Amino acid sequence: MKTCTKCGELKPPASFYKGKRYADGHRGSCKVCICLIEKARRKANPEKHRAAIRKWKKANPEKVRAGKEKWRLAHPENARARERRRRLANPEEARAREKKWRKENRGVCNAKTRKREAAKFRAAPKWADQAAIRAIYSEAVRITKATGIEHHVDHSVPLNHPMVQGLHNEFNLQILTATANVSKGNRRWPNMWQQRAERSHADEVGQLITQGAPCHSA
Repeated sequence: MKTCTKCGELKPPASFYKGKRYADGHRGSCKVCICLIEKARRKANPEKHRAAIRKWKKANPEKVRAGKEKWRLAHPENARARERRRRLANPEEARAREKKWRKENRGVCNAKTRKREAAKFRAAPKWADQAAIRAIYSEAVRITKATGIEHHVDHSVPLNHPMVQGLHNEFNLQILTATANVSKGNRRWPNMWQQRAERSHADEVGQLITQGAPCHSA
């Protein structure tokens, strides 16, 4: 137990902030008293306090972002409500901010768009690694900027074809030049010729069976 130098109350060590320069490793004033002192100081010098906060935020951008993200994850409903109020109060600013974000995160936007399109064909499995998918789309954007040649993310096995249906997951994605992707379309995929031959053979066998003729499967 320790006695607070401000209020004089006897309190456990957990009620005091840690301080290396103190003999017992804890500050002399308890947390409650320190908070009251800081609150009075902020009230007496509001502009000085705001300036100190702005200075700290400018010097610690990573900590600021991490803190905001931690709060957003811990309070999702409040975060959405705050964002809605912000949008309603400043619609032009919100549109500009969204436009800037989309420009800076083109790969993420492309991944979201393709996920919605894949869902229409029921080709977006829940087990797909969305982080890995976003990374592939972001890499295509990076290669485009680095080379000056437009690159696309293609599904190795197409999502929509009469013979096959691929899935929208990290294992079915490949980065191609725009020219190669447009040329490929949904007409080619791995083992395509083997599958077409098997399909053709199956059709022939089916026709023979329908006609009542003997047949020999290969």
